[in-house]
Amino acid sequence: ITKLGLLFVYDLETATAVYRNRISPDPIFLTAEASSVGGFYAINRRGQVLLATVNEATIVPFVSGQLNNLELAVNLAKRGNLPGAENLVVQRFQELFAQTKYKEAAELAAESPQGILRTPETVAKFQSVPVQAGQTPPLLQYFGTLLTRGKLNAFESLELSRLVVNQNKKNLLENWLAEDKLECSEELGDLVKTV
Repeated sequence: ITKLGLLFVYDLETATAVYRNRISPDPIFLTAEASSVGGFYAINRRGQVLLATVNEATIVPFVSGQLNNLELAVNLAKRGNLPGAENLVVQRFQELFAQTKYKEAAELAAESPQGILRTPETVAKFQSVPVQAGQTPPLLQYFGTLLTRGKLNAFESLELSRLVVNQNKKNLLENWLAEDKLECSEELGDLVKTV
């Protein structure tokens, strides 16, 4: 915010101007962080206390619609785990998948805002890809990417465990459980019990 009451909002990673507007007709003489709401307070000469925050529910649609910057909208949604880019992320995932860029598609699914691509349908899509001789199966690339990023959800844990049990590699299962990479469920317990 400037002394004259102009508010400028930038995406710091790309230095892209996102928003600018005058929020006070009177000069601003004091600002302070509002850490509880993720914005800042400003006091103008008239004595008005202003609160400026980013509306997390509308920032991504604003960037994609008003600014027509789809790449920035998707990146904001991924970085901030923000809603509003679901269609864009799904569309990008389908494009990568159609171009057989399975590693990039797996990374996008792993970073998808609010886990919208971490579904049984995504696992089924990776399962349906024929395995090329001498290459890592796309399904294993997907699970490997997810494991490097954090913990699997219940469905992913069960599907990966089935693969590992079928290959008789119970030591991998033990490692992932010890590292808390798998979400425990009754079905997973029943599967592991058989090993």
